[in-house]
Amino acid sequence: MARGGTLNSTDGRLRHPKRITMTRPRRPWRGLAGPGPADQDSTLPAVPEPQDLPDSVSDAVEPLPAPSPEPASTPMTQTPVTVISPAPLTGSAPQSSVSRSAGRGRRLMSRLLAKSGLTSHRQPPVDLTGWTVAEYLVERDRDKNDPFVQRRAGHEAVSLINRMSGVLPAGAVPVARAITDAAPPVGERVVPALRDVLDRYLPETLQAFNAEALPELRVRAEHLLTTQLDLLYDATAALLHAQVDDDDRDLQVQAAFLHERFAGMAPGRLDLAPLSGTTSRSRTAAVYVPDLPSAMRRPSLAMPPVEGRTHVRHDMQPVVLFGGDRAGNTRFKLRMALPKGHVATVGVVSETLQGVVCFDQTSNRRFFTLRRVTGFPAAQVDLGLRLNTFDVRRFMVYASTTQQADPTSTVLFMRRGSEQADLPTLLTNDPRVPLTVIATGVDVQGGIMVRNESTLFPDLRTACTAFGFDQVAWLDQDTPVI
Repeated sequence: MARGGTLNSTDGRLRHPKRITMTRPRRPWRGLAGPGPADQDSTLPAVPEPQDLPDSVSDAVEPLPAPSPEPASTPMTQTPVTVISPAPLTGSAPQSSVSRSAGRGRRLMSRLLAKSGLTSHRQPPVDLTGWTVAEYLVERDRDKNDPFVQRRAGHEAVSLINRMSGVLPAGAVPVARAITDAAPPVGERVVPALRDVLDRYLPETLQAFNAEALPELRVRAEHLLTTQLDLLYDATAALLHAQVDDDDRDLQVQAAFLHERFAGMAPGRLDLAPLSGTTSRSRTAAVYVPDLPSAMRRPSLAMPPVEGRTHVRHDMQPVVLFGGDRAGNTRFKLRMALPKGHVATVGVVSETLQGVVCFDQTSNRRFFTLRRVTGFPAAQVDLGLRLNTFDVRRFMVYASTTQQADPTSTVLFMRRGSEQADLPTLLTNDPRVPLTVIATGVDVQGGIMVRNESTLFPDLRTACTAFGFDQVAWLDQDTPVI
């Protein structure tokens, strides 16, 4: 038997050793990662049938001469070829095919997860602090694979006004919020000039106000601030009228006026020098300011007081005025309707004319709360509070709930004598934002102006900070020191 190979007696094929040294180059095998040995037989040298085998196996492998008699001393001059038996190849695949298969599998899994409502990559959670109920409902219905978060235009200006409401003049807050009310609902287009007012001119005007100025400087600073807000309000009203009339020329005129009037403002421009004959450091202070009567109110804000019962929505005409002075009726009755078995807390945070912050709240029980007789099948319970606004400068009404399956729609009823305002709102029952600031009120000339806020917060402390109730010590996020 020659050293070049061994004969398999079962199938008559010639089995070569694992490594063979050749004296001339051979064509390499193809299809090593192919389907099986059937394709490899075409590249092997022809082997005669068993009955035609020669006497010597070495004659059958004539193309493969015998190795050198001294292989150890003879250097190898040809490239060694590794012959792989067919058996292991039937269960193996090239590495590139494995990588491609894994990539296709991951893409297929991602598509299946997307169709099922899940995501293979978690998106960062959205901070819902300070969101309105309308924004929360839009976010709740948003496709989780959509990265675009929609909020109402001017929401940053609204947050700034609320934070500064404790230091701004009493007449500045209603005018500033009236400007932000000009923003369209969530998801609707905003004209560029109105966006400049909400995102640039109004915040810069508020930030320029120096709340820590000396008393002799604060009077003129408040006067300048209210005058600037009046100009912004007039320009915003003109923008809205031009938008309704679809007059492009009026829009361009108002946009040019706003840019010329407010584009040069910078923070600190309302930090005024003494009212003597010295030259002011500010160009804004050099502008002539008419001496308006102190009792003058915005014509648009001089709304008639509520008579009888009115409905106040948070996204459309959210303000109502309870007329009268401090000598009249100042006692409010607050009542919030809830489904029976729904546990909630209703509270009021108020600030007196002397700057003292007071708290009052009440809660119900799941099984021991009296049912209100309404004549309808569903059971209803009420949570009630009383508020005396005799020496109150401003107040905030809030409600918080325990975790439930779905949000709860409810109404806060505010009644004073024969006047009543119904403020519809939403209790989210969401552990991220379980507290809803339903309404705020401010003492203005002619009465108490109440606004339906319907704004969400994670706890009472965050809500109080967001609305400027800063002079409070806290035991925890929901418990003030009283």
